Amino acid sequence: MKPPLSTIFRLTLAAYWLALAVVTHLPPAEIPKTNVSDKVAHLGAYFLLGLLLCLAVRSRSSAVILVLGIVMLYGAVDELTQTLVGRSCELADWCADVAGGALAVVLFDLARRFLRREKSVESHP
Repeated sequence: MKPPLSTIFRLTLAAYWLALAVVTHLPPAEIPKTNVSDKVAHLGAYFLLGLLLCLAVRSRSSAVILVLGIVMLYGAVDELTQTLVGRSCELADWCADVAGGALAVVLFDLARRFLRREKSVESHP
């Protein structure tokens, strides 16, 4: 018997969130070098976090506000606690985090509305 899709989304979210917390708290000397801008990396990481959060709470009508609030709060906590491992706390990083989460929320909500509209059209020809 396969687990419900919501369980898979929640487990994926938990694993990703844990990995994100670990990677964002590596000391500066241990941060993997990439050719990607720091802000683009923040935006992408929090886009994926926001998308996984949306998928995990997709049945709730207030999911958009809930997910955006979680992303904003976690992004702030993440930035503030990075100073504990010798990394900097930057407002621009937090803004990129929020932008990534907001983009995920907006795209998820648009896709959900589109799919509902398509389903409604199919059931009422």
